[in-house]
Amino acid sequence: MGFFVRALGRTVATVTVAGLVTTSSMVFGALSQSAQGDRLTATTGVNLRSGPGLSYSIVGGLSTGQRITALGDSVDGWTPVDLNGRKVYVASRYVSGDTGAAAPAVSGSAGTAVTTVNLNVRTGPSTAYTVVTTLGKGTTVTLTGTTSGAWTQIARDGHSYWVSTVYLTSGGSSGAGSAAGSGTAYTTTALNIRTGPSTSYAIITTLAKGTKVTTTGVEQNGWTQVLYAGVTRWASSSYLTATGASAGQPAPSPISGAGTMYATTSVNVRTGPSTSYAVVTTLVQGQQVSTTGRTSNGWTEVVWQGAARWMSSQYLSSSNPGTSSAIDPASVSSSIISSALPGSVGLSGLVPSAKKVVNVVETQWPVVGPYYGVRVEPGSDHNDGHAVDCMIPNWSGANKVVGDQIAAYLQAHASELGISYIIWRQHIWSVARSSEGWRYMADRGSTTANHYDHVHVSVN
Repeated sequence: MGFFVRALGRTVATVTVAGLVTTSSMVFGALSQSAQGDRLTATTGVNLRSGPGLSYSIVGGLSTGQRITALGDSVDGWTPVDLNGRKVYVASRYVSGDTGAAAPAVSGSAGTAVTTVNLNVRTGPSTAYTVVTTLGKGTTVTLTGTTSGAWTQIARDGHSYWVSTVYLTSGGSSGAGSAAGSGTAYTTTALNIRTGPSTSYAIITTLAKGTKVTTTGVEQNGWTQVLYAGVTRWASSSYLTATGASAGQPAPSPISGAGTMYATTSVNVRTGPSTSYAVVTTLVQGQQVSTTGRTSNGWTEVVWQGAARWMSSQYLSSSNPGTSSAIDPASVSSSIISSALPGSVGLSGLVPSAKKVVNVVETQWPVVGPYYGVRVEPGSDHNDGHAVDCMIPNWSGANKVVGDQIAAYLQAHASELGISYIIWRQHIWSVARSSEGWRYMADRGSTTANHYDHVHVSVN
């Protein structure tokens, strides 16, 4: 699957950066008139400066969708903002008002809950808010009864804070979810496991008929909360039964392959036979996979890590097409190539292996860009030059496959490029946990925060 001609010198792909020359065709709305305490959202990659003008030094930057707090009104096109306790400035036209505000708060009944993982406690209901502490797995928290979207308010040390609802399990709440008594259940058909109690939530995996699951005792509007991989998830109650395998529900038998096929390009492996199912991993061209012999509407059932999964039949072949003709990472320079620079921010401060990632992606996929490297973000790999964001123009349309191919290629060449982990489309793959494939990530609240519009790469 060859591609892609660089379109009109990047046109839309070239997001402008405050402090750089802008294209005359860009149309801007009214400048943000922010007041102290407002939460601002970056509408593109934008520099933060030490003073209100282009002559002041760059002290950091924001990526698209990143949020920051205003320290006063916009004056002459520049807004003072808070950068880790320091007053800096951002060009007002590149930020919007509180468009990323949390969902309206909803009142319910108070109670308690228990954390299912080590869980951040924040000052507000989104990942944009400050982390005040981290609670250990199994900690009991007091619920105020108020929720906002996917966040739950808790009471702690006389103050109200927020935690992600998905990492809480019932501990005595008398709210909308009714306790039915924790225990076990069995799936009566192939059953989707989701992040929340409706079909609008993302599918984490699909369990085979007869699979035993642990229930938490919480039910809500026809959905049952279950534990999957140590995290609270949801399954439709209609397809669960308390009757075990010994009374008519056969336990799932081990999956074995009936044949062998090869990926003809970078291709996703999914939990079911359509693009609406979750992506488990992505195979690279020439990678071998076992098949079960079953097909369904243009999809082929395969065996991946001992489980039945599905791949699009058009990207499978009985003969080995050979490995991808992609460039050899070892031949790539660690000096940023000029074609990667338009619109990009923070590339000069990247470590050599991160620069090589930029060059590999830019050489093989010239439609991609701009690239965002170093920015002031304590605790992040971006802060010290060990991470880069590869922005994907038209990421939800024709170029989604580009992001898929980049993620698969970098995964296959992680060793040569010194990559530690990759994030793409709310999934993460890491060298340390490579046997688990691509793992689902909790919702962070926006397209950019969930890495749908860019491939994030961190290096050693």
